[in-house]
Amino acid sequence: MSDTTQIPGAEQMKKMFDEQSARMTQMFEEMNKTHAKWVEYGNSQLAEMNSLLKSQLNYADELAAGWAKLSTETAKKTAESFKA
Repeated sequence: MSDTTQIPGAEQMKKMFDEQSARMTQMFEEMNKTHAKWVEYGNSQLAEMNSLLKSQLNYADELAAGWAKLSTETAKKTAESFKA
C-alpha cells in the first residue's frame, strides 16, 4: 500500500501551476528588460536636457556680456557727444 494518497487532478494542477510559474518568470524577465531600457532612455534624456541647459545659459551669458558692452559704449559715446 502507498503512503501517499493520489488526489484526482493533482498532476494536472501541478502542471498548470508549473506552466503559470514559467509564464510569470518570463513576464518578469521581460519587465526587467523593459525597465532597464526605460532607465537608460531617461538617463540619455536627462543628459540631453543638461547639455541644452548649459548651452542656453552660455548663450544668455554671451547676450548679457554683449548687452553690457554695447550699453557701456553707447554711454561713452553719449557722454562724448555732450563734450563737443
